[in-house]
Amino acid sequence: MDIAAKITSRSNDTVKLCAALAASAAKRRETGLFILEGRRLCNEAYLSGTEIYLLLYTGEFYEKYKEYTERIAHCAESVYETTEDILKKISDTVTPQGIVCVCRRPKRAASEIRPHGFYIALENVSDPSNIGAISRSAAAFDYDGIILTKSSADAYSPKALRASMGALLRLPVIELESIEEILSVSSENGIASYAGVVSGEAARITDVDFSGGALIMVGNEGHGLSAAAVAGADRKIYIPMSEKTESLNAAAAASIMMWESRRRFLK
Repeated sequence: MDIAAKITSRSNDTVKLCAALAASAAKRRETGLFILEGRRLCNEAYLSGTEIYLLLYTGEFYEKYKEYTERIAHCAESVYETTEDILKKISDTVTPQGIVCVCRRPKRAASEIRPHGFYIALENVSDPSNIGAISRSAAAFDYDGIILTKSSADAYSPKALRASMGALLRLPVIELESIEEILSVSSENGIASYAGVVSGEAARITDVDFSGGALIMVGNEGHGLSAAAVAGADRKIYIPMSEKTESLNAAAAASIMMWESRRRFLK
């Protein structure tokens, strides 16, 4: 690998960009870039074919993981060696791991949704960690992708990406304007939509046949799905649970519904 340029100043423009990408969803959307920290996530970017805009690493990291660093650097548009102090300015974790990638956000459209596929739709989910955890389950249960309303948290925030353990880099993440648009696109592709509700006039999830594909909808952590989502769903479903418990965490509920919808197809 050629000798990388060095960044030693915290006021360097590249450092400022990285810090802004770590802190601001608006900056990530404006630039079409997002930031990854740590050996595992940077490797997931490499393996998934995510476009790497720039790579920063410390000299200590390079000495310890020389072959790995050179492999990532080969795919990056720009490469910089820097210091742990500067990575602390960029990082939103207490102890930086010695390597950071800035990647280009994949451009996904509704036209990529597969007919009769399996998708998890997140309406107004506000906790990025929940988005990450849900994506990890979606990957585990062989879902075709994740669809979010624009009012949900940013799927490419550092917290979401860490919680996803790389799943958000492997799965298509499609952002649409509203739950009504998501339902419309789902219907056009022959995908039945399911609203997860507490109970009431809903079908027990274990009694539902998901063989023709499914759009499982999960709502906001505090308020659940909107009236429009529930009214627009083809079916309402519920997860049976103890009377001592009113509801489940959004990520837990999503995981159970995704597993139940796919268990007949998983090995």
